[in-house]
Amino acid sequence: MMRSRGSILQVVLVIFLIMFTSLFSYCTLITRQYELTRYQRMMNQQRRIEILLRHHWRSTIDQDILLSDTYEIEDSVISYTVDDDGRDYIIDCEVSTPSYNYTMQAKIDMETLDMHACTYGH
Repeated sequence: MMRSRGSILQVVLVIFLIMFTSLFSYCTLITRQYELTRYQRMMNQQRRIEILLRHHWRSTIDQDILLSDTYEIEDSVISYTVDDDGRDYIIDCEVSTPSYNYTMQAKIDMETLDMHACTYGH
């Protein structure tokens, strides 16, 4: 009789460990999926801001000279400074959104108005 109780207890413990491991793995996957979704949302926001800023800078250069300014896009506030190094505009941006802040540096060719470098920092 003692022998069967020991083996039943071992089976119950193994089943419990399998269920616990499965639950833990599932929770880890859900957490990582949430983090990836949040990161993807942040990257899409950064791309969107970059495109809108590129459009704003290009229209400003077409109409006038590009100067340092503060620009608001919906719930984001972008402060940028423009530095002229002869052939390129070097623009240092500080982007503030309700959820995060980051910096960005862009280089725009003065003749073709193409952005040929855009680096992000946090």
